[in-house]
Amino acid sequence: MLKPKALSDVLAQVTSGGIQSTVLLTRDGALLAYSGFDGGKDAKIIAAMASSMWAAHQRTRVTSTIRNSVGAGDLNMILLDSEEGKLAISAVANQLLCMVSKSNVELGMLKAKLRSNRLQFRNDITFIGIRLKSKNKIVELDYILDAGFKFHCKRIRHS
Repeated sequence: MLKPKALSDVLAQVTSGGIQSTVLLTRDGALLAYSGFDGGKDAKIIAAMASSMWAAHQRTRVTSTIRNSVGAGDLNMILLDSEEGKLAISAVANQLLCMVSKSNVELGMLKAKLRSNRLQFRNDITFIGIRLKSKNKIVELDYILDAGFKFHCKRIRHS
């Protein structure tokens, strides 16, 4: 099974300095990993909100080939400011990275932190182990999660 602990450890490194939690999710809203939440329920809610907002923009956006005077095009980031806190969402390849901060964190700081961490995720390579059990055989696979969050098998062990 996929070990989300490896991804959660990477996310835990960026959850600091006013950032309460960080979530990595698919564009469909499936939670891949999170850090900073006591339970998975809040992370799932944030993932659902983030994917819904991103999808709503994708459905209604002006295509990137047509530009208006403001320069409408592909979405890079969504920033949301509320009484409870702030939310920032950005695409990392085919996934979404979402950060939740306290209300006293400035939007510019949140935006800068999300942008730098998005670039870090693009450059990092994370090893993830998968252990499969089938008909009394155990197969262990070592995968690399590349910058585009695509898995590449590095090693297969049978036991």
